[in-house]
Order: sequence, then C-alpha cells, then structure tokens
Amino acid sequence: MVKIRERGYWRVAIRPTRFVEKRVPYRELALAMQECAVSLRGWPYPFVQGEIAKLAHHIQSDVDALGYKEAWRFYESGQFVHFFSMREDWFEEVPFAGDLKEIAPGSVLSIDSTIFTFTEFFLFAQRLTERFSFGPEIVIEFAMHGLKGRRLRRFEPNFASFLAPKQAAIDSWTGSSTVSPERLIASAPELAREKLHELWERFSWEQSDEQMRDAQRRLIEQRW
Repeated sequence: MVKIRERGYWRVAIRPTRFVEKRVPYRELALAMQECAVSLRGWPYPFVQGEIAKLAHHIQSDVDALGYKEAWRFYESGQFVHFFSMREDWFEEVPFAGDLKEIAPGSVLSIDSTIFTFTEFFLFAQRLTERFSFGPEIVIEFAMHGLKGRRLRRFEPNFASFLAPKQAAIDSWTGSSTVSPERLIASAPELAREKLHELWERFSWEQSDEQMRDAQRRLIEQRW
C-alpha cells in the first residue's frame, strides 16, 4: 500500500446502500471476485490471479508487477475497496514500454486508459450487483490522487496534440454515483461516461460522448 501511494493513485469503493453483515457467503468471496473480474485488455480489473488471503470477514490480495501496483479487499457485506497506482507513473518498470519509460512520473494522464479504467470498475460493479442482488441502491465511489500538473495525453500516433496543454490544477478529485440496480445493470458504460465528463472539466477539456463511446467499444471489443 505504501508504494501505491508514492505516486499518483486511484481508490475505488463499491457497496450496497443497505448494510447486511453476511450478504455474501464467505465461501463465495474468492470465486465471485474471479468470475466478476473484468478482463478486456490483458490485465483484469481487479487483479485476481495472485494469492488471496482469507481473513475473518473479508478476503484480500495485492500485486506489484510490470508497473501494476494494487491492493483490494472484498467483504461479506458486499463492500469492495480497491487501491491501485496510476500506471503512467511506473512505465520505468515495464520491460516492453520502450520510449514510454522516458515519461516522468506525475506528468501525464492517459485519456484512453482513464476511459478504460472508469468503464472497467463500473462494469465490475454491474457484475457484483447482478450476482448478489445488491440494493436498494449501489454506491460507487472513486478518487484520483496526484493529479496536479498532469497533462492529458493520447498515445495513438494518429492523434494530434492539444494546441494548449490540458493540465490539472488540483491534486485530488473524488466523485461518486448512487444508482439503482436496474440502471447500473442496464447502463454501466453510460454511467462511466457521465463521470468522465466531470473529470475532463477539471482539465478544461470537453470530449464528445461519441468519442468516449468509441473508446469503450474498442475496449469491450478488445481492439485497444
């Protein structure tokens, strides 16, 4: 956890609004994580392929590999908490990153990777909700830390650079969505886009909904 917070990082929490101490049978915790994980771009959200520790009322796991640093817990109550690094800050540890290793930690935020991440954790919340009938509403909380001074960047070669840098002046940004199970199950990608619009405003940038839809389609169709 300490290393995750050394540079920019995310925090995501998902929970039903009604607390039920034993909502998820303990024996199903690990299996649910494995079956609900979102695997669309080579590294699952969350990472569930490592060792899983079983504690009194929750399970947990962490990983530090190939620039990915994360730690999560999943409780019998259905609450999920996840801390993970901004991978843009750890290219130096990725063997196949090439020129990306020259990117200074804390200097950029990848547009597409951010769209993918929001989409992944909303889809993950959708899957948990379907599996365990979460309700009456579901809270999805998120925070991004270490934003100040970062510039938005696209890494595709055919994408033109911004005429003026789109840069964050705030160090942290937090947000949440409280939604019905029906809306989350039907509209997880749309809910992710709503929050992405709010994030881009902090960088003084506006991205069309169709552009975000296209990025989400590429993720879901695994054309990243």
